[in-house]
Amino acid sequence: MHGSELAQASFETVFRESTSISETHNPTQAGPPGRFLDPWEGLDLPPHAQRKVAIYLLAITLLSDTNRVDSGHFEYWRCTGAFASRFLEEIENRRKHIELSERGGNFTKEEIVKLHGWTVEHPFDEVDIHELCLLIQLGLLSSNKEERLENITYIPWKKVATYSFQIASRFGLPVLEDLSDRMSERGSRIQKNLRYWFEETENRETARVLLEFNRLGDVDTSSSTSVVSQIHETVDQNDLRDRSGQIRGDGLIRKLHHIRGGVAHGDLGRGVAVIAITLCCLVFWDSLHQDQYTAIKDRLAFDYAFGISESEQTSRQNTWHPYDFYTL
Repeated sequence: MHGSELAQASFETVFRESTSISETHNPTQAGPPGRFLDPWEGLDLPPHAQRKVAIYLLAITLLSDTNRVDSGHFEYWRCTGAFASRFLEEIENRRKHIELSERGGNFTKEEIVKLHGWTVEHPFDEVDIHELCLLIQLGLLSSNKEERLENITYIPWKKVATYSFQIASRFGLPVLEDLSDRMSERGSRIQKNLRYWFEETENRETARVLLEFNRLGDVDTSSSTSVVSQIHETVDQNDLRDRSGQIRGDGLIRKLHHIRGGVAHGDLGRGVAVIAITLCCLVFWDSLHQDQYTAIKDRLAFDYAFGISESEQTSRQNTWHPYDFYTL
């Protein structure tokens, strides 16, 4: 939750000899229960911490010998989905109010700003956030897998839940490509989109995470130096001061670019899904301004304090709601 706590993070896992992001999926490789983020804890993380957390989750998966996924991943995805779904409703309502004002309705632009609590435009549209929420839900199908599978009686749905990471890996890279493109508007493929996003983001936490992710292959898990220290030592202040050209040549972002075509044609992997979902969450937190975060957090607190009415359940049955990510 605080920078000092993140600086003390460490890993207890079996490390792999080389970094791979296309490990074959195995539903038994969920790893032991984690304490990186406890349930509901993610909702209290401010945006700068949400951005920092991503590198630890990526490292847990990519540096383990099983592409490990634990409860910290699921909590990070869950809290992002809750914020994103709430934000989706705000964007929908804001758009409707703007359309009414443009047709001579009762709302002025100043009143719309006051009503929604934020003024800065957002790079994502409703389709973008819908796809983010859908991708997160695919990842969450693998949380508490045994319990979820027991509650599913329709066999085809059970199979979908069993292989949700394969589905997420195929769907996730195009979503990541689109969302990262929104941050730079260059209309390129995934490698260049991530590079331009890294070079142009205003948030140094995001820039650092993207560069650390790209250099995770340089971490020596057999070294006596802690993995966390090595991750942070791969990037210095000069790298962040002049970002041009820092993401070129070899690195995990280039590897992600190379496997994109294979993933689209059936070369599916658990690690690919985790990378895609986690980086898509990072894009969302990078795009969110403080006034938007504050407004959404207040509305989420109200949602979870007072519950969802039957009429709201009916009216929102075809879209996303925070309750889709957290259940009471």
